[in-house]
Amino acid sequence: MASPRKVFASASASAIVNGQMKYIKQSFRDQQELLSGLRVETIFDVGANNGDTTAVYRDAFPETLIYGFEPFPRVFQKYSERFAQDSLVKPIGLALAKEGGTHRFYVNKNSMTNSCLPAAREATYWSDDPGDLENISILEVPATTLDDFCRNESLKEVQILKLDIQGSELNALQGATQHLERGLFCLIYTEVLFVGQYEGQALFHQIADFLSRFGYHIFDIYNFAYSENGNLKWADALFVSPQVRSSLMRQSRQPSATKKIEKEYLTTELQFERDELKRNMLKLQDDMLKLQDDIDWLLDAIKTHEQESARLATEASQLRPQIARLDSEKRQFQAISEAIQNSASWRLLNKWRKVRNVLVPESSWRRRLYDSVLWPLRGSQGTHGEQGTPRLEAVPLEAVEKSEASTSSQPREDRSEGETPHLGNVQVATVEKNDPAAWICRLAEKWQEVPTTTMGRGSSVEQLRLSDSKFLSWWDELEREMLSQQEVYWVVEAYRDFVRGKRLIEVGPGTGIIGVQFLREGAQITFMDVTEPNLMLVERVCRLKGINGASFFPIRTLNDPLKVSEDYDAVFARGSLHHAPAEVVKPEFEALASRIKIGGRFLALTYPKERWVRDGSQPFNEWGKNTDGETTPWAEWYDTEKLLAQLSPYKFRTLMAFNLDAHQRDNEFNWFDLQRIS
Repeated sequence: MASPRKVFASASASAIVNGQMKYIKQSFRDQQELLSGLRVETIFDVGANNGDTTAVYRDAFPETLIYGFEPFPRVFQKYSERFAQDSLVKPIGLALAKEGGTHRFYVNKNSMTNSCLPAAREATYWSDDPGDLENISILEVPATTLDDFCRNESLKEVQILKLDIQGSELNALQGATQHLERGLFCLIYTEVLFVGQYEGQALFHQIADFLSRFGYHIFDIYNFAYSENGNLKWADALFVSPQVRSSLMRQSRQPSATKKIEKEYLTTELQFERDELKRNMLKLQDDMLKLQDDIDWLLDAIKTHEQESARLATEASQLRPQIARLDSEKRQFQAISEAIQNSASWRLLNKWRKVRNVLVPESSWRRRLYDSVLWPLRGSQGTHGEQGTPRLEAVPLEAVEKSEASTSSQPREDRSEGETPHLGNVQVATVEKNDPAAWICRLAEKWQEVPTTTMGRGSSVEQLRLSDSKFLSWWDELEREMLSQQEVYWVVEAYRDFVRGKRLIEVGPGTGIIGVQFLREGAQITFMDVTEPNLMLVERVCRLKGINGASFFPIRTLNDPLKVSEDYDAVFARGSLHHAPAEVVKPEFEALASRIKIGGRFLALTYPKERWVRDGSQPFNEWGKNTDGETTPWAEWYDTEKLLAQLSPYKFRTLMAFNLDAHQRDNEFNWFDLQRIS
């Protein structure tokens, strides 16, 4: 049965026939007109479902008592709640059938297809959604007959009997023969089927034949439903009792009534069209004003762009002489450089380097002895290396460790206000320990040590000595191994989309595994490291693989990040900033923070305090040996509060801060994702 609200939405419906608007009758309007001369006291809504039809009858007959029959308990409950405040609606939780008692009730996926009959095989062909008739359960529900119910309720006449019970309409009518014989149902408005939907159902002609035995005649058929092949499936039929039919034949329907309704409809439609046209005109005016604003803005933008282009052209013309001068100076410098490199002194120096590297190899105890003796002798010439690069004076690690051991036992409460504060239970008190140059030297020496496999470490210098083919073979295998580790794979996958098209700084790239993944996604990365061989290693990977977007920046002082001219979208430090005392690297934290755009991110992997406590709360210079090997000078834990303090005075808010359990051990690493807000 079609939605009654749509059918009864206006006084009439319309259609275009031969180019003219024609009146089309509606079922509920017809019921009103057929009963216009009678007192309508009682309506039966059999198959009430959620109560939409009951609501339409309530609008059409506001003073009529309506009985709503719905046997399915869940839907009956909703129906009862809907009309709980309406004293003229009586919910009845019974099925109507040929005989009273208990009947099977088939509950389907769509409650509007529930029936006392099971679905027929061909039903899926005719249904708009075949799943609607899928049976979910079978209930036993109480049932009565129309004759018995009317007798028990002392109802002498029912003006409208509406039936929509999914194929069981004839079965319900067969239980009303006593009232049908006396014509006590004035109108019977029922759904009728023309195809097989339910097993044992009655088709339209069977219902019409049955009712004709009692003198009921068809008045009209409404709401036809067709299948895609044009086959009529079902509709709603209105039957009138012999008494109503006799009254109709005596007085007939007045043509003027139809014309009046049609006129009212046309007037309403015309007013609606006028209002709609007015609304559209107002909207068009608004759109025109907005378009004019957009045009004005565009003209202003074009004018500004032309002015800016003219200014840039003027500046470019002014810069051309400077560019020419710089180009000339560059050529002069290249000529001087070539002359130096071709000189006898330069060739002699290069020969000495080769001999020195054979006699005192890098990282050997002889090289450390050589440096400790030779570097102080260069003090009068400044702290510069052989090629003019600033060299950092080495401070023996043993001196730092002895100083730490001698001072770390003093309790916090015994220290005077002017003395150096604690970090955890480790005090940073000695001059050597607070010397940034000494720490950069120590870190540069230590972190030439890079992963050569997931389980082993080696020297970046040694890896650079490999041939191109062996170097790439080693790096590709390391990449596969590293990306299988949770703390590496997670970072790559979590930030793959974020880094696309962004400018990043990576501090301490190591072998560049993560940075290369981000370069492949379209990021531009400035790699920073205190260990230049590591930067050379990453540069070689990018060059051999043809990966663009990388630049390299060696850190020789903790304020070096301030020297980059651009601002960046993010700084990424995976385990690289917690290997020196917090107060020593504070300037580096601040310098990095200053280069992050407002809204940019600071991403860091650090050791957590819980891991330090788990390992026995060792002094940080001892704990480093536990976390990263015997030659590690320092390892320090960080939590959110400590990290934010390191980044101050720049303000950050926490987007993520959680423990990353990388090796199935508790509290292995902390991951931080902070966003700069000022």
